[in-house]
Amino acid sequence: MTDDLQGQVAIVTGGGRGFGRAIAECYARAGASVVVTSRTESELADTADAIRCAGGQALAVPADVTEPDAVRRVHHEATSAFGPASLVVHGAGVFGPFGPIWEVDPDEWWRAQAVHVRGAALLMSTFAPDMIARGGGRFIVLTSSASRRLRANHSSYHLAKHTQNHLVSHLAAEGKPHGIKAWAVHPGMAATDMADDAIQSESARRYIPDVVESFQQQNSEEEVRARLRTCADYCLAVARGRADQLSGAYLVATEGLEEVDARIRRAGQSKAEKKLRRAASKARRLMP
Repeated sequence: MTDDLQGQVAIVTGGGRGFGRAIAECYARAGASVVVTSRTESELADTADAIRCAGGQALAVPADVTEPDAVRRVHHEATSAFGPASLVVHGAGVFGPFGPIWEVDPDEWWRAQAVHVRGAALLMSTFAPDMIARGGGRFIVLTSSASRRLRANHSSYHLAKHTQNHLVSHLAAEGKPHGIKAWAVHPGMAATDMADDAIQSESARRYIPDVVESFQQQNSEEEVRARLRTCADYCLAVARGRADQLSGAYLVATEGLEEVDARIRRAGQSKAEKKLRRAASKARRLMP
Protein backbone atom coordinates (compact mmCIF):
# COMPACT_ATOMS: atom_id res chain seq x y z
CA MET A 1 0.00 0.00 0.00
CA THR A 2 1.15 3.55 -0.81
CA ASP A 3 -0.56 6.90 -0.32
CA ASP A 4 -0.04 8.46 -3.76
CA LEU A 5 -3.81 8.72 -4.25
CA GLN A 6 -4.69 9.24 -0.60
CA GLY A 7 -7.83 11.34 -0.28
CA GLN A 8 -8.93 10.65 -3.85
CA VAL A 9 -12.15 8.87 -4.77
CA ALA A 10 -12.14 6.71 -7.91
CA ILE A 11 -15.12 5.36 -9.84
CA VAL A 12 -14.33 2.33 -12.04
CA THR A 13 -16.98 0.91 -14.36
CA GLY A 14 -16.48 -2.65 -15.50
CA GLY A 15 -14.72 -3.04 -12.17
CA GLY A 16 -15.75 -6.62 -11.52
CA ARG A 17 -13.25 -8.26 -13.85
CA GLY A 18 -10.50 -7.80 -16.40
CA PHE A 19 -8.85 -4.43 -16.88
CA GLY A 20 -11.42 -2.66 -14.73
CA ARG A 21 -10.72 -4.84 -11.71
CA ALA A 22 -6.97 -4.55 -12.18
CA ILE A 23 -7.20 -0.75 -12.26
CA ALA A 24 -9.53 -0.64 -9.24
CA GLU A 25 -7.18 -2.78 -7.16
CA CYS A 26 -4.17 -0.75 -8.28
CA TYR A 27 -5.83 2.55 -7.32
CA ALA A 28 -6.82 1.12 -3.93
CA ARG A 29 -3.24 0.02 -3.26
CA ALA A 30 -2.21 3.60 -3.98
CA GLY A 31 -4.57 4.88 -1.29
CA ALA A 32 -7.69 5.86 -3.24
CA SER A 33 -11.18 4.99 -2.04
CA VAL A 34 -12.60 2.96 -4.92
CA VAL A 35 -16.18 2.48 -6.09
CA VAL A 36 -16.60 -0.36 -8.57
CA THR A 37 -19.69 -0.80 -10.69
CA SER A 38 -20.99 -3.16 -13.37
CA ARG A 39 -24.13 -5.22 -13.93
CA THR A 40 -22.76 -8.37 -12.26
CA GLU A 41 -23.12 -8.06 -8.50
CA SER A 42 -21.12 -11.18 -7.62
CA GLU A 43 -18.05 -10.02 -9.54
CA LEU A 44 -18.22 -6.59 -7.92
CA ALA A 45 -18.46 -8.14 -4.47
CA ASP A 46 -15.32 -10.20 -5.16
CA THR A 47 -13.40 -7.12 -6.25
CA ALA A 48 -14.50 -5.03 -3.29
CA ASP A 49 -13.75 -7.87 -0.83
CA ALA A 50 -10.27 -8.33 -2.31
CA ILE A 51 -9.53 -4.62 -1.94
CA ARG A 52 -10.76 -4.51 1.65
CA CYS A 53 -8.82 -7.66 2.56
CA ALA A 54 -5.67 -5.95 1.26
CA GLY A 55 -6.32 -2.97 3.54
CA GLY A 56 -8.02 -0.66 1.04
CA GLN A 57 -11.39 1.04 0.93
CA ALA A 58 -13.96 -0.13 -1.60
CA LEU A 59 -17.66 0.00 -2.33
CA ALA A 60 -19.53 -2.16 -4.85
CA VAL A 61 -22.55 -0.59 -6.55
CA PRO A 62 -24.25 -2.77 -9.19
CA ALA A 63 -25.50 -0.60 -12.05
CA ASP A 64 -26.11 -0.45 -15.79
CA VAL A 65 -24.07 2.52 -17.05
CA THR A 66 -26.49 3.07 -19.92
CA GLU A 67 -29.28 4.05 -17.49
CA PRO A 68 -29.22 7.65 -16.14
CA ASP A 69 -30.92 6.72 -12.87
CA ALA A 70 -28.40 3.95 -12.29
CA VAL A 71 -25.44 6.27 -12.88
CA ARG A 72 -26.98 8.86 -10.56
CA ARG A 73 -27.31 6.13 -7.92
CA VAL A 74 -23.62 5.29 -8.27
CA HIS A 75 -22.85 8.99 -7.81
CA HIS A 76 -25.07 9.23 -4.74
CA GLU A 77 -23.71 6.12 -3.03
CA ALA A 78 -20.10 6.97 -3.84
CA THR A 79 -20.44 10.53 -2.58
CA SER A 80 -22.25 9.43 0.55
CA ALA A 81 -19.58 6.84 1.36
CA PHE A 82 -16.36 8.60 0.40
CA GLY A 83 -17.06 12.10 -0.93
CA PRO A 84 -16.90 13.57 -4.46
CA ALA A 85 -15.02 11.58 -7.10
CA SER A 86 -11.77 12.94 -8.47
CA LEU A 87 -11.07 9.98 -10.80
CA VAL A 88 -13.45 8.20 -13.17
CA VAL A 89 -12.42 5.22 -15.30
CA HIS A 90 -14.92 3.89 -17.84
CA GLY A 91 -13.92 0.29 -18.45
CA ALA A 92 -17.33 -1.25 -19.06
CA GLY A 93 -17.71 -2.68 -22.52
CA VAL A 94 -19.00 -5.41 -24.80
CA PHE A 95 -17.07 -6.97 -27.68
CA GLY A 96 -19.84 -8.00 -30.06
CA PRO A 97 -21.90 -8.38 -32.12
CA PHE A 98 -19.94 -9.94 -34.97
CA GLY A 99 -20.94 -10.09 -38.61
CA PRO A 100 -21.99 -7.91 -41.55
CA ILE A 101 -24.19 -4.96 -40.65
CA TRP A 102 -27.18 -6.50 -42.43
CA GLU A 103 -26.88 -9.74 -40.45
CA VAL A 104 -26.31 -8.62 -36.85
CA ASP A 105 -29.20 -7.91 -34.52
CA PRO A 106 -29.78 -4.12 -34.71
CA ASP A 107 -30.70 -3.96 -31.02
CA GLU A 108 -27.52 -5.80 -30.03
CA TRP A 109 -25.52 -3.50 -32.33
CA TRP A 110 -27.05 -0.42 -30.69
CA ARG A 111 -26.57 -1.83 -27.19
CA ALA A 112 -22.82 -1.83 -27.79
CA GLN A 113 -22.96 1.86 -28.70
CA ALA A 114 -24.93 2.54 -25.54
CA VAL A 115 -22.44 0.80 -23.24
CA HIS A 116 -19.35 2.40 -24.74
CA VAL A 117 -20.57 5.86 -25.74
CA ARG A 118 -23.77 6.64 -23.82
CA GLY A 119 -22.22 5.15 -20.69
CA ALA A 120 -19.15 7.36 -21.02
CA ALA A 121 -21.27 10.45 -21.66
CA LEU A 122 -23.51 9.74 -18.67
CA LEU A 123 -20.50 9.37 -16.40
CA MET A 124 -19.09 12.65 -17.66
CA SER A 125 -22.34 14.56 -17.24
CA THR A 126 -22.90 13.09 -13.77
CA PHE A 127 -19.43 13.39 -12.23
CA ALA A 128 -17.97 16.44 -14.01
CA PRO A 129 -19.99 19.02 -12.01
CA ASP A 130 -18.42 17.85 -8.74
CA MET A 131 -14.98 18.03 -10.34
CA ILE A 132 -15.65 21.55 -11.57
CA ALA A 133 -16.74 22.59 -8.08
CA ARG A 134 -13.50 21.17 -6.63
CA GLY A 135 -11.22 22.66 -9.26
CA GLY A 136 -10.60 19.63 -11.45
CA GLY A 137 -10.48 15.88 -11.89
CA ARG A 138 -9.44 13.15 -14.31
CA PHE A 139 -11.41 10.86 -16.65
CA ILE A 140 -9.97 7.78 -18.35
CA VAL A 141 -11.96 5.93 -21.01
CA LEU A 142 -10.58 2.52 -21.96
CA THR A 143 -10.63 2.45 -25.73
CA SER A 144 -8.99 0.12 -28.25
CA SER A 145 -6.70 0.09 -31.25
CA ALA A 146 -9.94 -0.83 -33.05
CA SER A 147 -10.83 2.86 -32.77
CA ARG A 148 -8.12 3.71 -35.30
CA ARG A 149 -8.69 1.14 -38.01
CA LEU A 150 -11.44 -0.60 -39.92
CA ARG A 151 -12.20 -4.28 -39.52
CA ALA A 152 -15.01 -5.81 -41.52
CA ASN A 153 -17.73 -7.63 -39.58
CA HIS A 154 -17.03 -5.80 -36.31
CA SER A 155 -18.60 -2.44 -37.03
CA SER A 156 -20.34 -1.80 -33.71
CA TYR A 157 -17.24 -2.17 -31.54
CA HIS A 158 -14.95 -0.25 -33.90
CA LEU A 159 -17.40 2.62 -34.34
CA ALA A 160 -18.07 2.82 -30.59
CA LYS A 161 -14.37 2.97 -29.75
CA HIS A 162 -13.74 5.57 -32.47
CA THR A 163 -16.54 7.71 -31.03
CA GLN A 164 -15.15 7.32 -27.51
CA ASN A 165 -11.86 8.87 -28.62
CA HIS A 166 -13.64 11.95 -29.95
CA LEU A 167 -15.84 12.20 -26.88
CA VAL A 168 -12.72 12.28 -24.71
CA SER A 169 -11.27 15.07 -26.87
CA HIS A 170 -14.43 17.11 -26.39
CA LEU A 171 -14.41 16.62 -22.62
CA ALA A 172 -10.76 17.64 -22.46
CA ALA A 173 -11.43 20.82 -24.45
CA GLU A 174 -14.58 21.76 -22.58
CA GLY A 175 -13.19 20.83 -19.19
CA LYS A 176 -9.81 22.55 -19.57
CA PRO A 177 -10.92 25.88 -18.03
CA HIS A 178 -12.21 23.91 -15.04
CA GLY A 179 -9.18 21.70 -14.45
CA ILE A 180 -10.75 18.56 -15.91
CA LYS A 181 -8.43 16.30 -17.89
CA ALA A 182 -9.34 13.25 -19.96
CA TRP A 183 -7.68 10.50 -21.98
CA ALA A 184 -8.66 7.58 -24.18
CA VAL A 185 -6.34 4.76 -23.12
CA HIS A 186 -5.84 1.61 -25.18
CA PRO A 187 -5.09 -0.97 -22.47
CA GLY A 188 -3.51 -3.57 -24.72
CA MET A 189 -4.83 -6.96 -25.71
CA ALA A 190 -5.46 -9.52 -22.98
CA ALA A 191 -7.48 -12.71 -22.85
CA THR A 192 -9.95 -11.45 -20.26
CA ASP A 193 -13.40 -12.87 -19.57
CA MET A 194 -14.80 -10.59 -22.29
CA ALA A 195 -12.28 -12.08 -24.71
CA ASP A 196 -13.30 -15.56 -23.58
CA ASP A 197 -16.88 -14.69 -24.50
CA ALA A 198 -15.65 -13.96 -28.01
CA ILE A 199 -13.65 -17.18 -28.15
CA GLN A 200 -16.81 -19.11 -27.32
CA SER A 201 -18.88 -17.18 -29.87
CA GLU A 202 -19.56 -19.00 -33.13
CA SER A 203 -20.07 -15.69 -34.97
CA ALA A 204 -16.75 -14.32 -33.67
CA ARG A 205 -14.90 -17.46 -34.80
CA ARG A 206 -16.54 -17.10 -38.19
CA TYR A 207 -16.15 -13.38 -38.80
CA ILE A 208 -13.03 -12.27 -36.84
CA PRO A 209 -10.99 -15.51 -36.64
CA ASP A 210 -7.63 -13.71 -36.42
CA VAL A 211 -8.72 -11.86 -33.29
CA VAL A 212 -10.02 -15.04 -31.71
CA GLU A 213 -6.74 -16.76 -32.53
CA SER A 214 -4.77 -13.95 -30.88
CA PHE A 215 -6.77 -14.41 -27.69
CA GLN A 216 -6.36 -18.19 -27.80
CA GLN A 217 -2.59 -17.87 -28.04
CA GLN A 218 -2.54 -16.15 -24.64
CA ASN A 219 -2.73 -19.47 -22.82
CA SER A 220 -0.69 -18.47 -19.78
CA GLU A 221 -2.52 -16.99 -16.80
CA GLU A 222 0.68 -15.22 -15.80
CA GLU A 223 0.88 -13.59 -19.25
CA VAL A 224 -2.69 -12.31 -18.89
CA ARG A 225 -2.00 -11.03 -15.37
CA ALA A 226 1.13 -9.26 -16.61
CA ARG A 227 -0.86 -7.50 -19.34
CA LEU A 228 -3.48 -6.42 -16.81
CA ARG A 229 -0.75 -5.09 -14.50
CA THR A 230 0.82 -3.13 -17.35
CA CYS A 231 -2.47 -1.37 -18.02
CA ALA A 232 -3.22 -0.79 -14.33
CA ASP A 233 0.23 0.67 -13.62
CA TYR A 234 -0.08 2.92 -16.66
CA CYS A 235 -3.50 4.20 -15.56
CA LEU A 236 -2.08 4.80 -12.08
CA ALA A 237 0.62 7.01 -13.58
CA VAL A 238 -2.06 8.91 -15.51
CA ALA A 239 -4.07 9.32 -12.30
CA ARG A 240 -0.95 10.72 -10.62
CA GLY A 241 -0.70 13.40 -13.33
CA ARG A 242 2.07 11.96 -15.53
CA ALA A 243 0.09 12.65 -18.74
CA ASP A 244 -1.68 15.87 -17.74
CA GLN A 245 0.00 17.80 -20.58
CA LEU A 246 -1.51 15.32 -23.04
CA SER A 247 -5.13 15.73 -21.92
CA GLY A 248 -7.47 14.77 -24.74
CA ALA A 249 -5.01 12.33 -26.28
CA TYR A 250 -5.21 8.69 -27.29
CA LEU A 251 -2.63 6.78 -25.24
CA VAL A 252 -1.39 3.21 -25.54
CA ALA A 253 -0.52 1.51 -22.26
CA THR A 254 1.84 -1.00 -23.85
CA GLU A 255 3.98 1.82 -25.31
CA GLY A 256 5.06 2.71 -21.77
CA LEU A 257 5.48 5.96 -19.91
CA GLU A 258 8.66 6.82 -21.80
CA GLU A 259 6.48 7.44 -24.84
CA VAL A 260 4.29 9.78 -22.77
CA ASP A 261 7.39 11.76 -21.78
CA ALA A 262 8.59 11.81 -25.39
CA ARG A 263 5.24 13.12 -26.65
CA ILE A 264 5.28 15.87 -24.02
CA ARG A 265 8.79 16.88 -25.14
CA ARG A 266 7.74 16.90 -28.80
CA ALA A 267 4.69 18.98 -27.98
CA GLY A 268 6.87 21.47 -26.10
CA GLN A 269 9.33 21.68 -29.00
CA SER A 270 6.48 22.21 -31.44
CA LYS A 271 5.08 25.06 -29.33
CA ALA A 272 8.52 26.66 -29.10
CA GLU A 273 8.99 26.40 -32.86
CA LYS A 274 5.58 27.97 -33.50
CA LYS A 275 6.43 30.81 -31.13
CA LEU A 276 9.70 31.45 -32.95
CA ARG A 277 7.94 31.43 -36.33
CA ARG A 278 5.35 33.91 -35.09
CA ALA A 279 8.09 36.16 -33.72
CA ALA A 280 10.01 35.98 -37.01
CA SER A 281 6.87 36.73 -39.01
CA LYS A 282 6.09 39.73 -36.81
CA ALA A 283 9.67 41.00 -37.18
CA ARG A 284 9.44 40.78 -40.98
CA ARG A 285 6.19 42.77 -40.97
CA LEU A 286 7.84 45.51 -38.89
CA MET A 287 10.89 45.80 -41.15
CA PRO A 288 10.95 48.91 -43.32
